[in-house]
Amino acid sequence: MRCRRGTVDPERWAADPHRRTDLYDAAGEPPPSRHRPRIPGAAGTVEGSARVLSTADGDGHLRPGEVLVTTVTNIGWTPLLPRAAAVVTDSGAPLSHAAIVARELGIPAVVGCGNATQRLHTADHVRVDGARRTVELLHGPGDR
Repeated sequence: MRCRRGTVDPERWAADPHRRTDLYDAAGEPPPSRHRPRIPGAAGTVEGSARVLSTADGDGHLRPGEVLVTTVTNIGWTPLLPRAAAVVTDSGAPLSHAAIVARELGIPAVVGCGNATQRLHTADHVRVDGARRTVELLHGPGDR
């Protein structure tokens, strides 16, 4: 079965070595702005150590109070989220799984960052402000 959504062919996009992995639109072109609009998932501000995870299977690695940074969440991530101090995702919208669960748990979330998993690393010290839609790198693990 071949999936198509809008004018983007996901298989062709994934195979393109020159693709933009940080942002794209339905036409396969980056938006005119150089900055992807981050979306407020849930209000609140927190500072903490980042934990970049690519799958929910790494749940043993997320320690209580860490900022979860991932591409996207789904129902499989739900048991992990109560441990997180905040959630940051590359993709998402106000009604995405990460945003809804974060609001229910009362933890800050910024979704739709586009490239958070590429720019942040585990143990980076970050400030997440869900209301302002910002994720700020305060310092890396070796900068203290």
